[in-house]
Amino acid sequence: MDHQGLKWLQMAVLVVLLVLLLTKPGFSQTNDRDNNTNVFIIMYCGEKLYFGQNAVMSLPNLNKNHNLTFNELRTELLSKRVLYARAQALSAGDDSVFAAAQCRNYLSVDQCVSCFDTAVAQLVTNCSWGTSAYISYDNCFVRYEDSVDFYNNPYVMEYGNGWPRLSCGKQSASQPTIFNQVVDGFLSDVRHATPKTSNFYVASTRNITSENATVYVTAQCAESVNKAICQNCMNRAYDGLNDCLPNTEGRFFDMGCFARYSTTPFFNANQTIDITNVLKGHSSKVSVIIATVVGVILFILIVLSWFLYRSWKKSKRTEQDMEVVREQITPKGHRQDIKHEPIRTRKCDSLVVHPITSFS
Repeated sequence: MDHQGLKWLQMAVLVVLLVLLLTKPGFSQTNDRDNNTNVFIIMYCGEKLYFGQNAVMSLPNLNKNHNLTFNELRTELLSKRVLYARAQALSAGDDSVFAAAQCRNYLSVDQCVSCFDTAVAQLVTNCSWGTSAYISYDNCFVRYEDSVDFYNNPYVMEYGNGWPRLSCGKQSASQPTIFNQVVDGFLSDVRHATPKTSNFYVASTRNITSENATVYVTAQCAESVNKAICQNCMNRAYDGLNDCLPNTEGRFFDMGCFARYSTTPFFNANQTIDITNVLKGHSSKVSVIIATVVGVILFILIVLSWFLYRSWKKSKRTEQDMEVVREQITPKGHRQDIKHEPIRTRKCDSLVVHPITSFS
């Protein structure tokens, strides 16, 4: 490759490196998401109701509708590759069932379905007779009711217990004062940032230098609620988790949200959200759009550079081919350029005209 071709290749390599730098790829590390444990938090089964407005008309029909909604939820999670799904069954009698399932956004769809299957197995075994039930794990939440109202307002419950659930770890931080200060500020930022994100979800980390530790925090509201309900639930989560300090781990569950902090990683470092920009009012969607536009522009530059290089290389090859042709049509021994000598004309001297002499 000649010098000019080498320059084009170096330019293409630099553009590719710039793309890789701007897209912030994940570093090679232990996959904390794959090693994440799925701790059980709470389960509630509704009461048996044989009379009144919400009485069970037919237990076989009710169980059939349970199974239909569970199957539909599972199918939607898998087929659409999503982490939130809703389903309903109205076909079998009057015992209608409305259900929802939601997983944490740091999970893969397969991990989500695994948690969902575990949750459904518990509900089927323990809550087959009730018109309402819910179960929560670290990784997912599944709920069904006999009314559609809970989709938009998770605190609507015909019967049952919707009180928050708080679970604190047993290990205390080595320097409680500093730990409390850092984590309290962190949790406060998360409670304000979560309702401002497009999907009511945050996963973030913060370092504690004195503890030589990193705190992992995730917060998530039910995807179907509005911003006000999410904010109110996040305020309760903040108050509840503060009661866990200075313990190094805490979990909060409410019908409208879930929050957790721990010094043990439970999601990957490259799955975090920059809550600083969110708190400043910059939407996470805007960041994604900007990153996408930059990526497209850089891709176009790479393609354009490649085509320019190919075009230059093609023209160079054409020039070389022409040189070969010239060499082939030139007779042997005359490889140098043909030089045409100028035509020389003789200069005539003065023309002398002699008179014609007649002969006798």
